[in-house]
Amino acid sequence: MKKEDQEVDEILDGLTGKNGFMIGTSYHIRTVTDHWIGRVVSVDEKFVNLDKCSWIPQTGRFNEFVSGKITPAEVEYIGEYSVKMDVIAGKLVWKNPLPTSSK
Repeated sequence: MKKEDQEVDEILDGLTGKNGFMIGTSYHIRTVTDHWIGRVVSVDEKFVNLDKCSWIPQTGRFNEFVSGKITPAEVEYIGEYSVKMDVIAGKLVWKNPLPTSSK
């Protein structure tokens, strides 16, 4: 495969869901120890890179949190953040507004 073709494939992988993430889509990402919500701006083999990102120390009842029925008592707005791929335990598309400040 020519280098140019490989570069095009890499770009298309990022736009169409490389590693299951869609560029421009917001996600809740659960790692081994943390909960993150943010919008995916890029993905590579080692990291998913987010903007408009917040760390959620505790979600409360998870189904109520992801459905938007409750908001967490504490949110720490980070802005840009990179989550390491090999610590991701789960993810889902985040359909609620992203926080823009800490509380």
